[in-house]
Amino acid sequence: SGHGHTLTPVGAPGVIAGKIGNAAEILTGQYLRGLTDQPPMRFGNQDFTVAIWAYLSSVATPAAQTVLAVWQEAFDLRGWAVYYDASLSRWVFLVSSTGTAGTVAQVNANQFGPATANTWYLVIAWHDAANDLIGIQIGDATTLYTADTAGHSAGVFKATATLTLGRNSDGSTAPMTGRLDGAGLWGDVVLTTLQKSMLHKAGAGREYPFA
Repeated sequence: SGHGHTLTPVGAPGVIAGKIGNAAEILTGQYLRGLTDQPPMRFGNQDFTVAIWAYLSSVATPAAQTVLAVWQEAFDLRGWAVYYDASLSRWVFLVSSTGTAGTVAQVNANQFGPATANTWYLVIAWHDAANDLIGIQIGDATTLYTADTAGHSAGVFKATATLTLGRNSDGSTAPMTGRLDGAGLWGDVVLTTLQKSMLHKAGAGREYPFA
């Protein structure tokens, strides 16, 4: 838990050396979920930024591996999701404006390109409500790469699905295997270029409050 927000382990994820300190080791059938009574984690049509250090055991399977999301396809509770798409060989940030499949927009991390298995990456994603943009930026062991952005004026649905790390909010789809560390979520804020750089810390990693 951190800053008053608790994550509940499902399937007994392990604790292993991480990027910043200890990380959650996510194996088959394991993930982390927030409490259902934590509405501050449910961002809507507002500025927000999410970030996480992710280490995938495979970049080939499964086809989609979600690392951080409030995204449940059942009952049209799609809000936002950060995942790795094996068919695109790209990190992807998804948002939905109404919760339905027909209103999904995405931005792909093309400036970075394909990921490598068993490698730590900082994945930062955001919604800029003032400028009608969604964005994603990737950092590796040495470099914080140029961000990709896409226009998105329809907003983001404030889904009541549960925050999850390691798969989608339904607890079954888009499971990842690997390690997760240093997750951060900021409501009503698009992190500045300097703040993103401070999170990356030239590949060493840093957590809020950027100290």
